[in-house]
Amino acid sequence: MSSNKMKNAVFPEVDYHAWEQAALKTLKRQSLEALYKETYEGIKLSPIYTKLDNKHSNIRRFSINNSWKIAQKISNPDWEDLVQQIKMVIAGELETISLDIDKLDEIYKLDFTGIVFNNTPILLFTKKNFPTVAKKVIQFGADLTGAVAFDLISSRLDEGYLFKRKRQILRDWGTTISKLDRKHPRLKTILIDSAPYHNSGANAVQELAASLAEAIFYIEEMRKIGWEPYKTIQKMIFHFSIGSNFFMEVAKLRAFRSLWRTVSSAYKVDPEEGNPLISAETSAFTKSLLDPHMNILRSGNEAFAAVIGGVDFLHVTPFNSISNLADEFSMRIARNTQLILREEAYLNKVIDPAGGSFYIESLTSNLIEKAWELFQDIDEKGGIYSVLQNGSFQRMIKETLLKKTEDIRNRKKLMIGVNIFKQDPNGKYSRKSKPISENNIDFVKIEPLERVRLAEKCESGDCNGS
Repeated sequence: MSSNKMKNAVFPEVDYHAWEQAALKTLKRQSLEALYKETYEGIKLSPIYTKLDNKHSNIRRFSINNSWKIAQKISNPDWEDLVQQIKMVIAGELETISLDIDKLDEIYKLDFTGIVFNNTPILLFTKKNFPTVAKKVIQFGADLTGAVAFDLISSRLDEGYLFKRKRQILRDWGTTISKLDRKHPRLKTILIDSAPYHNSGANAVQELAASLAEAIFYIEEMRKIGWEPYKTIQKMIFHFSIGSNFFMEVAKLRAFRSLWRTVSSAYKVDPEEGNPLISAETSAFTKSLLDPHMNILRSGNEAFAAVIGGVDFLHVTPFNSISNLADEFSMRIARNTQLILREEAYLNKVIDPAGGSFYIESLTSNLIEKAWELFQDIDEKGGIYSVLQNGSFQRMIKETLLKKTEDIRNRKKLMIGVNIFKQDPNGKYSRKSKPISENNIDFVKIEPLERVRLAEKCESGDCNGS
C-alpha cells in the first residue's frame, strides 16, 4: 500500500458487541467472566474499556506542564558531613535540597547558618524532631521555600503511638506553624504523609481516604487558633508512596487531585488556588532483599507512574536501601532514573499524559467514588483520630495486607526474584527490631501499623512452590 493510501485509510467502527463475539470465539468460551479481575480496592477490571466507561470526562490536573522537581534525599548521621553534601548539591544546581534529618545522630547540631540556598527549595520531613528543626529554621535569616513539615497523626503509627489529643499539644503545634509562617511565609509546614499507611499494606482507596481525613483534621484544628481554611490549605503538602501497580498508582494521584478539589470547594476555597502540592517516593513495601537489582526496575516503574500521575517532588529510593547498604553507586542510579524519565523519555514535555485513556479515566473515577465513600465513613465515626485510636482503620488495612501477602505466598501474584526465579536466601531472614522511642508521655498506645514488605514471608522461606 502506498503512503498516500495509508494516510487516507479509514477503519470501520467496531462496537462492543462485535468485539465481544470475536473474543468469545477466540477463547472458545460462552462468557468473558474469566477475563474480569478484581483489585485490592474492590474495583472490577474489565478486559476492554470504551468512552462509555468514563463517568468523569473532565478529570484533569491543574498544572500546565509536567515539570516535577527531583528531590533525592541526602542522608548522613554527621551534621558537618551533611553540610558539605548540601553545598555540593547547591553547587551542582540540583533542584531541591531534600534531607533525611531524622538520621542525624546529634539533632542539636543542626544549623543552616552559612548555607546559601540561592532560592533552591528545601524538602525536610521529620517524624520526631519537628520542634527542634522548626526552631532552627525560624532562626535562619533568609526566606526559605519548599517544605519543612511534620505529620502529627501518622508519624509514629508504625510504633503503635498516637499523640494524646490534649489542647496543649495541639496549641504548641499550631503555635510552631504560626511562627514558621511569620518567618518563612512561602514554606509549607503541614504534612499529610500517607506513606505509613501504604507501607503497612493499605490499598489506594485507604490511602486516599486517610489523606483527606487527616487534612480535614488539621484544617479544623487550625481553625481553633484563628486560621481560616484557606490559609491552612496553603500550608499543606501531601506525601505519597508509589507502589508497583502502575495504572492504579497513576489513577491514585489523579483521583486525589479531583477529591481535593471537592474538599477545597466545600471550604469555599478556589480549586485553582487550593491546588495541592504533592511529594512522592518510590515504595519500600514492594522492594526485595534477596534480589536487590530487581529493585531498580521496580523503582523505575514506580517513578514513571508518579510522574505520569503528576507529582511535584519525587524521591527514588536506592535499590539496596532495604539492607541499609545504600552507597554512591546506588544513589546515582536512583538519581539517574529520574533524569532518564525527563531527558530521554521527555515526560516533562507532555501535559497530563494519562488524560483520555479510557482505562485510566475509568480507574480514576472508581477510586474517586470509593475513596470518598470511605472518607465519609471515617468522618461519620469521628474522623481519622477516632478510627486510629479504636483500631478499626488498622484492622481494615491489615485485612488488605493479608490478601496481598497471601497472593505472593501462594504465587497468585508473581515477584521476580522472590516467588519466581527465586534467589538463594542463604539462611532465614528476620525482621530488624525497631528502636524503642523515648518520651512517650504525650502519646497514647494504639494498635500499630507496622512497616512491612511484600517479600518478607518468601525471604524467610515461607513461600509455596518456591
